[in-house]
Amino acid sequence: MATNLSKEIAAKAAMLPDDLQNEALRFVESLLARQKNGRGEKQPFESVKGILQGNYDSLDEDIGEMRREALKNFPSGH
Repeated sequence: MATNLSKEIAAKAAMLPDDLQNEALRFVESLLARQKNGRGEKQPFESVKGILQGNYDSLDEDIGEMRREALKNFPSGH
């Protein structure tokens, strides 16, 4: 059963574009690290490297959206 599941995971990962394959690999590596460390649950901010990885374009968009939402009811001063 495990072999079939491993093959299914590999087949689905192979259909992803390279950037998402890299993301999937990082996820699997994080699961292996958690297993190795004996932690069954995700720990917040496990490392600075983990915090700093990611899509900064998306982060900029999220910050912009939060800023617009927070300031929408403030008087414009004009």
